[in-house]
Amino acid sequence: MRKWAVLFTFLAVLLVGCGSRPPTPSLNAGDVKIPVVLGTYAWKNVVADAPGPNYLVKDTESVTVSPGTEVTIKFSGKPDRMILSRWEGQESREEVELESNKFTLPEEKGEYIYSIRAEWGKNKSGLYAFIVKVE
Repeated sequence: MRKWAVLFTFLAVLLVGCGSRPPTPSLNAGDVKIPVVLGTYAWKNVVADAPGPNYLVKDTESVTVSPGTEVTIKFSGKPDRMILSRWEGQESREEVELESNKFTLPEEKGEYIYSIRAEWGKNKSGLYAFIVKVE
């Protein structure tokens, strides 16, 4: 019985340690932490589909930030590529490939839904959604 418990524990640690989901980024607008929600992703042998960013953040409270604030994105493992999109309803209105781990929020007041698509080599990617209120 003890051998089975040790084997089960070892397998559980191995499976959790390998991770079947992409890393979650830390987003900060100045000293304000922005919560993110993982959407569609492909990681190792796992592919998961999710609804669009506007649906992903529907139960997430927006954080209030100042106009023109710089947002910093930090991952535990740096992605090879990051694409930032701003959403209105079901449609992406703006899309830009980020050259660094930073971007600037709009000067105009309003509530904005964004997504970040991060890619790590072949067949490893994650889409993350977040919502901010610029005031």
